[in-house]
Amino acid sequence: MTERSDVPLIRAAIFDPYPELVFGFSTRAGGFSAPPFGSLNLSLSVGDEPETVRCNREAFAAACGVAALGDVAIPKQVHSILVAEAVSGGSMGEVDGLVTSRPGVFLAISAADCVPVFLYDPVRRAVAGFHAGWRGSAGDIAGATVRELVSRYGTSPKDIRAWIGPSICKTCFEVGEEVAAAFDDAFVDRSCGPKPHVDLQAANAAGLRLA
Repeated sequence: MTERSDVPLIRAAIFDPYPELVFGFSTRAGGFSAPPFGSLNLSLSVGDEPETVRCNREAFAAACGVAALGDVAIPKQVHSILVAEAVSGGSMGEVDGLVTSRPGVFLAISAADCVPVFLYDPVRRAVAGFHAGWRGSAGDIAGATVRELVSRYGTSPKDIRAWIGPSICKTCFEVGEEVAAAFDDAFVDRSCGPKPHVDLQAANAAGLRLA
């Protein structure tokens, strides 16, 4: 595996009490990609060299403490509310949420301005991650992911610890009326400008609370 000691990670304080949990969220820094890509580009769909992306992914995994990239389950995110169980690393097909209780299996969720959310049940030692764009948020992928944890592992929702990662904010997420209509009015702000704005983070937080 490519070693890279200067890959900065965003950590989640809510997961700090659980040393058994491996977690890290990347920034654009610390990788091998050349401009115009952020040096730690992890996407194969933006025109970067595949070998460079592989090196970036290996460096990120190593920084998180993951020994082998092959242990990472990677979904092909399609803005759905589909959630799948990962029993091993590798490609997970067209889903936007993953769950697992297998030690040594790590879940990868990619996001640019969509909302990445990670969940941990320390009682059942089960983890989940999901990617929520506006379609997934409106369709309640948050609730779907919690229900998957409950049905597969017997998770009690009160035991879940959740972290909502960096994503587009309400002030910046200007949408058309057709998108705004997909959300409860509680998550739509019409005071920011001529078009409505949607608070995706609040919508997913509400979905988690109601699940």
